[in-house]
Amino acid sequence: MIQVKCFRFEVESKIRQADVVGYSLDEQYLDVRLTDGRIVTPYLHFIPTENDIPLFDLVDMVEGCIADSFNVKACSVSHNEDDVFIKSAFTLEFGLGSSAELKGNVLTISQDDGDYRYAVEASFTEVDSPSFIKPVSVQSGSSSVVAAKASIEAMTM
Repeated sequence: MIQVKCFRFEVESKIRQADVVGYSLDEQYLDVRLTDGRIVTPYLHFIPTENDIPLFDLVDMVEGCIADSFNVKACSVSHNEDDVFIKSAFTLEFGLGSSAELKGNVLTISQDDGDYRYAVEASFTEVDSPSFIKPVSVQSGSSSVVAAKASIEAMTM
């Protein structure tokens, strides 16, 4: 076993039942079919907050290093007459020597050219083309990170 820096995000989402045709939950992976034909899933959105690093490089860090560290850990769904409620858990796992830090909902990764800093928010994304940079709007949907924590975890290979 190896130890990793683990940043865990607990997310709660809600979509109005009238906007949902159906959903499919396969272990921790959720597909929500909307009445407008789109299929979405809960996700995280990384919003660059650093002005000293070019936007291209900030996006490249998300699509490379951060995407490689991302895991969907859990998902559960419940509903009532009016709403579909989704609870999700996501992690980012980095080596112990990594410069990645999490303070509140702000992820910082220090590199030679500066600090790559992102506000991490809950969002939805298209199932067919997931994106950490371009979330999709679900008209009656809302999502929020209810807990973000950092820990050292043992991981099996």
